[in-house]
Amino acid sequence: MRSYTILIHRDTVSDMYLVDVPDLPGVVTEGNTEAEAVANASDAIRSHLAMLQREGEPIPEPAYDARSVAVAG
Repeated sequence: MRSYTILIHRDTVSDMYLVDVPDLPGVVTEGNTEAEAVANASDAIRSHLAMLQREGEPIPEPAYDARSVAVAG
């Protein structure tokens, strides 16, 4: 089992949660809630990996690790 980092951004215009998967370029999704966006990301990752496997392409190993950094100000 692989664990891919996802980046979640709340769009203030659409009020949607947007998700990007940096290890898998082009894999993006969204949701009305954060939970929906995460579930959609899981589905998108699974589908993308299945497509890569069908095409005989290598499955990228997870390389990103996101952290939060607190700063004063």
